[in-house]
Amino acid sequence: GKAMCSTGTPRYQPWCYVGFVKNVVDRNASASDGLSFCGVLRGEFNKLKCFQAVGEEISAIRNDSAGRRALCNVPGDEDYLEACLYGAGVISTAPMTLARLNALVNEIPKKASVSNGASRVP
Repeated sequence: GKAMCSTGTPRYQPWCYVGFVKNVVDRNASASDGLSFCGVLRGEFNKLKCFQAVGEEISAIRNDSAGRRALCNVPGDEDYLEACLYGAGVISTAPMTLARLNALVNEIPKKASVSNGASRVP
């Protein structure tokens, strides 16, 4: 996962890591595996989106706020802990850098759908 995602276009790498880490957490229902993976990533945006994704998976594992908070055990950087807590729905405001990254998603042009010549039914 890490090696494969790191070879992609830097602008899209965070979303590759999101998909990979969600699979890691889902496979074992273990947030700690996902948190460990996110911790070794390079690049602030990659790490923030990764920790947010782990938080989103935590919200599927635990339905109580205290349990979600406990599973978002991210030592060190407060932004990474908050990204996990935000993803888990424990806090409602994303850390500033994560909010900026999420806003960029709206700025990425949507690729026009490719027509295969078949008629479409509205």
